[in-house]
Amino acid sequence: INEKIPLERCAQLTQKTNQFNFTTKRYTVLQIKKMIDSIDWQIFSVELSDKFGNYGTTGLVILKLKNKKAIINTFLLSCRILGRKVEEMLFQFLIEELKSRGIESLYGEYIPSKKNSQVSDFYEKMGMKYVKESSNPTKKKYQLLIDSFNFKNNTNIKIKR
Repeated sequence: INEKIPLERCAQLTQKTNQFNFTTKRYTVLQIKKMIDSIDWQIFSVELSDKFGNYGTTGLVILKLKNKKAIINTFLLSCRILGRKVEEMLFQFLIEELKSRGIESLYGEYIPSKKNSQVSDFYEKMGMKYVKESSNPTKKKYQLLIDSFNFKNNTNIKIKR
C-alpha cells in the first residue's frame, strides 16, 4: 500500500484495467488528484514485490467516505498479479483500515462488462451481502457491516505501508 500515490500510473490503471475491475470507471490524473486533495475520498495504490522482483504499482482502490460509511468507487488489480490472493489480502486490509477510522459499513457495486466476469462473485466471497439491483438492472450492489467481517486470508502475503 503506497502512502504517496503515483498519479500517472493510477490513472493509467483505470484506463487499461478491465478484468479485475468492478466498475471500469476511467479517471484522468487531474480527477485522481482532486480526489486525493478531498477529505471525502480515500485512495490506496498497491505495489507488489516478490522473490522474482518488483511489479510496480498494480492495484488501486478509491473509496468515497460519507459519515460512518465507505463506498467502493474503484477496486482494480492488474492482470499481471492475479491468482496470488492479493485481492483477498487487500480487501482484508481495507476492512481493518476502515474499522480503525470508525467506519461502520462498506458498500460496493459490480457493473458487468465484457471482460470483468471473474469478479462477479468476489464481494460475496468476501462476506458482503447482496443488497439489490440498482435502478440499472445490470448493476449489483453489496453491503458489509464492518464488525461482521470475519474472512481470514491464510496466505503468506505481508502488507507494508
